[in-house]
Amino acid sequence: MKLSRREQEILALIEDELTKKDAGLAAALTEGAARSLDRSAAVRTWLCLLGLLGLGLLTMIVLGVIVLDLGPVSLGILTVGVVAPWVILASISLACR
Repeated sequence: MKLSRREQEILALIEDELTKKDAGLAAALTEGAARSLDRSAAVRTWLCLLGLLGLGLLTMIVLGVIVLDLGPVSLGILTVGVVAPWVILASISLACR
């Protein structure tokens, strides 16, 4: 539900007044906003990593099947060569958050 500008201003005034009176509420509101930002950053990171995996697998298929004419075993080895570094990169990237 979209709020009008006036409604947003009123809610902001109410929030300011409540946070002045209750320090615990102010901390909870700040923590909730920070958690929300972290969650969206994690989602962007996962989408980026999934995009990289998709690009790597697509490149592998094009090079392996069309250009190099690889068989199933060679293609499996090549798949492990693409997926293993992606898993390592994803683990490091998410551990650093």
